[in-house]
Amino acid sequence: MIALLMAQLITGGSGIPQAIPVTSWSCEMITPDGGRYTVAGTTPKFPRGADPNGYSPILLTGNGPAALAGNAMVSPGDASEWFREFQVSSRVKDEQFHLQLDLRKEGSSIAHATRYVSGWSVPYEYHSVGLCRANFAPAERG
Repeated sequence: MIALLMAQLITGGSGIPQAIPVTSWSCEMITPDGGRYTVAGTTPKFPRGADPNGYSPILLTGNGPAALAGNAMVSPGDASEWFREFQVSSRVKDEQFHLQLDLRKEGSSIAHATRYVSGWSVPYEYHSVGLCRANFAPAERG
């Protein structure tokens, strides 16, 4: 038992330290050229101990790039009563997006999307940024 506790202290334990409830969100994004689109989704519940580098399925809705609509994957980041972080990843053909969500329980939240396209001379571009609204308890709303 002591060896297990020592291993957890040295490695920092495994998985996320607390469960992250279902979270819904909607973002109004803007691209550098002034284009606008929306993207929204609802994360699954992540149990305590879930792998922070693991991904779970999520369905995205909105009117943005094809890679930010439909089936995607989401991984949990830091979470507390007032803040939650998620990374959403999606790929369509050679185009891949990573959407970083920094959500707040009340008020505006932020997101930024990074776009990767195989064969580019630069590894990625910052595609868009946006303001979001989050609902930390979507099942409780009627």
